[in-house]
Order: sequence, then C-alpha cells, then structure tokens
Amino acid sequence: MSTVMPTRAMVLAAGLGKRMRPLTDTVPKPMVEVAGRTMIDHALDRFAAVGVHDIVVNLHHLKAKLEAHLANRRDLRIVLSPEAELLETGGGVTKALPLLGSAPFFVANADIIWFDGATPAL
Repeated sequence: MSTVMPTRAMVLAAGLGKRMRPLTDTVPKPMVEVAGRTMIDHALDRFAAVGVHDIVVNLHHLKAKLEAHLANRRDLRIVLSPEAELLETGGGVTKALPLLGSAPFFVANADIIWFDGATPAL
C-alpha cells in the first residue's frame, strides 16, 4: 500500500491566547518565541521540511501582527483565512475548505512544537 503525502496544510492561529495573558495582550500566541523562533515558524518549518508548501493560516486575534510576520515567509505559499468572529477549530477548518481543495491535508495548531518519535509525525 502506498501512501501519498498531502501537499497542503492548515495552521490554526486564530485563538486569543487567554492562558498566556498578559503576554498575549500584545503578541499573538503563535508568535511567542521558543528557542529563538516563533511557534508558528516551528510548525511551518516542519511542513516545509517534508515538502508541504501550500499553507492556509486562519487569523483573528492581533491578526495584523501575524499577517505581517507571515508575509516574510518566502519559502511557502501562505493563504490567509481571517475570521471576523472566532469559529473554533472545526469552524475555522470548514471556512478554509475552499482554500484547501478536496485532496487530503494536514492540520496543526500554530502554538505547539512537536518532536518526531520512531515514526515521523508527518
């Protein structure tokens, strides 16, 4: 059985970051730095490393800051899916489906950092 690697991904980055306040009053949670890189860049780097270059990112809280940050990524084709009202995980993905297409795609939270085990996560 052969497995086809998805070529698209969605990164969920619209949340308010309530548990990290007051830091997230001025910095979107996905832009909090860990080990010298923002959390969203850690996720985007992982996708780029396996050849996933078409990424949809949903935005809400402090979206202008996150949008400006993402504009600096030249190695990926990033399409933004702004949310006027928070749609939560399922709603955010559903809203972005026209941008993602009908083929399988990855979904990851922008505020996580993962490490591969014996089997790569992607």
